[in-house]
Amino acid sequence: MNHMDFAALKTRLNLPDGAEDYWHRHINKLPDGREEEGGWVQNSASVAPTVFISKNAIVADYANVGDEVRIEDYAVVAGNATIADNVSIAGKAVVTDDSRITGHAKITHSAFIDKRVRIDGYVTVVGNARISDDAVLIEKATVAGHARIKGTAHISGSVVIAGSTVVEGTARFLGNWRVDGGTWGSGVHAGEVTKH
Repeated sequence: MNHMDFAALKTRLNLPDGAEDYWHRHINKLPDGREEEGGWVQNSASVAPTVFISKNAIVADYANVGDEVRIEDYAVVAGNATIADNVSIAGKAVVTDDSRITGHAKITHSAFIDKRVRIDGYVTVVGNARISDDAVLIEKATVAGHARIKGTAHISGSVVIAGSTVVEGTARFLGNWRVDGGTWGSGVHAGEVTKH
């Protein structure tokens, strides 16, 4: 696996000349006590020494990453995002702006999270899912496929939002069921059934 040198980072983020003075590589502390060079961190970001950052992952801007978080593969955490607890961000996922992700959440593949999203618990976001605005996902919610969640949507329980579903407005989803399409607006959507 090729490791991203600063030239590649500069190209990927379109950084100006001289930017290398504002970046450093994170040092990962391995379970066996050894240390290894990790991914790129912008000096303005805050990363705890207990965090694991893969060699090709990036933490930029004023992001705050703490606790036992793992940022793996080609994932990017930027903006004023806060990532804590036992969260895993992997694949080519991007978390940015004022998003806050805590608990045991897993964000992977090409998922994109921005604005003021709040995620906590055992939430999973995979595929090309996009979550933005003031959306809240808690407990064991899963978002997959090309699903789009925005507005002040609130998703809890063991709800699975998949396919090309769009959840917007003040929609609230709860219970233990799966949604595989359609546009869902304001209102409370609950059930134990699968909706297509």
